Amino acid sequence: MCCSNGDSLTAGLGAKAKTPAGLLLENRGELFLFLLISCEGFDCVIALGVAWSIGGDDIFKKVVTLPNILRLYNPQLKGFSTKTSMAFPNGQSAKHNGLNVAKSGADSYDMVEQADILLFRIQNETLCDWNNDWKLITFFYWKSMEYDPAHYVERVRVALDQLYNANLPRTLINLVPVLNVSFSKELKDGNIVCGLLQKSSCPCAAYPTQGQEDILKDWIPGYQQGLLNLVNTSHYDGREDFTVVVQPFFIHTEPPRKNGKIDFSYFAPDCFHLSGKGHAVAALSLWNNMFEPVGKKKTAWHNGEPFECPTEEHPYIYTWKNSISK
Repeated sequence: MCCSNGDSLTAGLGAKAKTPAGLLLENRGELFLFLLISCEGFDCVIALGVAWSIGGDDIFKKVVTLPNILRLYNPQLKGFSTKTSMAFPNGQSAKHNGLNVAKSGADSYDMVEQADILLFRIQNETLCDWNNDWKLITFFYWKSMEYDPAHYVERVRVALDQLYNANLPRTLINLVPVLNVSFSKELKDGNIVCGLLQKSSCPCAAYPTQGQEDILKDWIPGYQQGLLNLVNTSHYDGREDFTVVVQPFFIHTEPPRKNGKIDFSYFAPDCFHLSGKGHAVAALSLWNNMFEPVGKKKTAWHNGEPFECPTEEHPYIYTWKNSISK
């Protein structure tokens, strides 16, 4: 059973867009794991079926997402989102969401609400057997940088506690730290439209003052390390059927380059959200992180690397407990 909490990057915003107008859709079916001008401008389309962590459009050979990889091993997998939807007004209520409760524009204040929605759907919809199905939840929010690291980590803790204290059984949560969005200063130069959109949607990263730039340099590592510290307390390891694992592949990720310049084919027309190609690399990176021991996980995109596969010696997703035992 696949589930996801998050913002526009998990909703698949703009993943299939060819022009700025195409940013009105969310491709939840092909995406990975939140921003832009949303319905104030162009960015209102979600590609439910191509989202990196929760999309289930087509098959693995055509659309690389975490659910499509998992379906190679379990064709009966459920919970993934499919097709395309308008981000507004549909969003979380889109017909083909599955157990993807991500919402474009969501921030840390939406985490607990999304946890509640997810718990309700798991318990009340026919997609999931609360007691017997294994549940893989990917938890990723990047649009929280208006809050200091301590505040952000506290909101994450409250949302995770909501899931843990609900006695949700047979659950593994992939907790994905934020991207270092300081590269937005370079992304905004992709074209005139990118510059205009990012000036409205992400000015503190794309057009920062010196003070804002200094804050980002301090806060982004604080967000990332804060999540590592939260999980390292072993707070979520008190049960045998529930755990939280940090998958750190975004921590040191930089935009792919071609001939020394950013390769914008990995990005949507706003030059910030991921294209279908970008979602595929994010899905590969998440999958590979899951099969790397805690403490030895790569902290950047696995672009161009082969897929990690379960082996007879290690036929499982790595957690803190089984990493230590090895």
